[in-house]
Amino acid sequence: MEKVEIRILRVGKNELELEIKGETYTLLNLLQKTLLEDKYVEIAGGKIQHRLLETASFYLKVKGGKQVFDVLFEALDRIRAETVEFRKAFEKAVEAYEKGKA
Repeated sequence: MEKVEIRILRVGKNELELEIKGETYTLLNLLQKTLLEDKYVEIAGGKIQHRLLETASFYLKVKGGKQVFDVLFEALDRIRAETVEFRKAFEKAVEAYEKGKA
């Protein structure tokens, strides 16, 4: 896996544009979906200029007086929590599977 590098291209009063190297749609789709579930998010989306390049741009626009960095950090925290929850459920499934094999 290539190291992910993020560069902030533009920050406005209620918007943020990032350049993300080393990432494709896998993480960007999850981030977009999570952000769009937030009532303070007006627009969230990423695009890759060429499918062979692992460089993407991501745009976020918020509303309601919420700080754009705060909204992004909160979304990342929700993704982390969902990942931990998924891991616990998978560990439980593996344990049940292993018991059933014995």
